[in-house]
Amino acid sequence: MNTPLNVELRRVICDPRLYKDSFPFRAELWLDGVQYGIVENDNNGGTPLFRDSKGAMMLREYAKTLPKIRNVYEGYVSEYPASADTIVSDLLTEWIVTQDIKKDMKRNWVYTLKGNDCDVYKTSQATIITSQMLRLRFKDEVEHILNLMEPKDAAKLMIAYENRKMAKKAEEPLAAVDKKRTKRNSKA
Repeated sequence: MNTPLNVELRRVICDPRLYKDSFPFRAELWLDGVQYGIVENDNNGGTPLFRDSKGAMMLREYAKTLPKIRNVYEGYVSEYPASADTIVSDLLTEWIVTQDIKKDMKRNWVYTLKGNDCDVYKTSQATIITSQMLRLRFKDEVEHILNLMEPKDAAKLMIAYENRKMAKKAEEPLAAVDKKRTKRNSKA
């Protein structure tokens, strides 16, 4: 059995505002604590370019051991195999969300509420000064206060919430289609 490969992007240079067909970025690729060159994308919608063939090959082999990726978009569900590109894309997404959450946490309390597994809320720190006040205001309905977490962990939580939200949105149109089919079939 293959052991998990520790894949990291370090020294990332990326400006999400320049998004066209993909995020332009340049980063160092690290596998199990060893640098394997640079990976980059020039924003032309193509796949990331790996500047080190050995690192790219190791990442491709590792991707083959991963489970299929389930994608939900506008009511359609698809599955496809993991690849070196999807691994890098997921790491870049995590990096971008981490940067965004760091900005949000400077002036806001960022939190989730119990019983709501999809939404992340923000409240200005000017209005509520401490995490205890935040909990008091919402009568202990606060489940996670992202400001009290490491930014990378907070980003992973936000990504998980966003994925659940997209999955729920995808189920709604499918349920509506099923209702129409059932209604149509019952008339016949």
